[in-house]
Amino acid sequence: MSKLKEGLSKDEVKLLNGIFWRSQNYAIAWCYSRMCGTSVAWVLYPFLNWLYPKEEDREKKLEALKRETAYFNMTPQISPLCYTLFAAMEKEAAEDEAFDVSSINAIKASIQGPLAGIGDSIFWVTLRIIITGIALPFALAGNIMGPLLFILGFNIPSYITRYYLTFTGYKMV
Repeated sequence: MSKLKEGLSKDEVKLLNGIFWRSQNYAIAWCYSRMCGTSVAWVLYPFLNWLYPKEEDREKKLEALKRETAYFNMTPQISPLCYTLFAAMEKEAAEDEAFDVSSINAIKASIQGPLAGIGDSIFWVTLRIIITGIALPFALAGNIMGPLLFILGFNIPSYITRYYLTFTGYKMV
């Protein structure tokens, strides 16, 4: 796991860990018009505060928050990859005046379909069905191992994937 954090400052590691934990509440602000777009802004809020700590940067921070509320829908297990990719792009936008900020929403729009399809196929179609097939006979027999196998068998790979993708997405830019 230390290779994941290689080349990152302590502040960045702390912020990325925060993004990982905040991403657990993926659909905290779900709505029909933006799906989880408002949640993206909520997840990235501490990171944007870190990027724009000064009062004179308030307008830039508000523009970034507004940008991050655009329509977004993603498989929860894959979403940290996207959040940290957006965070890295926001960092680049904060550091480079020539950065085209419209590319952030262009990337957001272009990756959500393919990545959601991959995530749904892996987690909701394949893993969930396999784990259910393993755990169901135990549950039908009244054994507590049934629900435990399902909960652990689904959530452990999900959390490991989320954590790995948190750091992977940030390093992609």
